[in-house]
Amino acid sequence: MTDVKPQTILVFGATGGTGKAFVGQALAHGHRVTAFVRDPTKLTAESANLKIIEGDLFDAEAVKAAITSDHDAAFFGLWIFQQRARQQT
Repeated sequence: MTDVKPQTILVFGATGGTGKAFVGQALAHGHRVTAFVRDPTKLTAESANLKIIEGDLFDAEAVKAAITSDHDAAFFGLWIFQQRARQQT
């Protein structure tokens, strides 16, 4: 196994099942994680390497601000309900 340099990872969907697992694994491997979440109370992980951005995926400016900040990678563990998407149009 090779040593991996710690990365800064932006995670969308960090409060869902897949996202929570990804955040936990990333933190366990020494990475810095920025979680973009609607409801921070649903994020159970705690770490000095965890930064939380509260926002909504339907807020283009909030997403743009998160994406344009300094990250090495992004993880999208999202499930967007069609009903919610229809309500936004």
